[in-house]
Amino acid sequence: VGNAVVVLLDWGSGEQKALLRPKENQVGVAWSVAFHESGMLVAALGGQAGGSLWFFTPNESEPFFQFKLPAAARHMDLHPDGMRIAVACADSALRIYDMSPQAAAAAG
Repeated sequence: VGNAVVVLLDWGSGEQKALLRPKENQVGVAWSVAFHESGMLVAALGGQAGGSLWFFTPNESEPFFQFKLPAAARHMDLHPDGMRIAVACADSALRIYDMSPQAAAAAG
């Protein structure tokens, strides 16, 4: 456990392509990483500071959005519809988050 990062590799060459992390260090582990069909990358973090979801766009080393979770994340997966994320948390809860435009508008 340390300052959480996501390392992108070129599987063919074994070379590091990118090192992704937020502006401010977060102590923990990026337990799950997934590529969304839109091209963005989503990572779920769990650690001393609790949990969060990080959202990265291609070719950017810092997330364009971070979402604080009520507990440390231990696993995350994207729904096939691309609009929902399931996050398994350290408090034994499974939380489903809606990323649809309607949910974003309702959140303000």
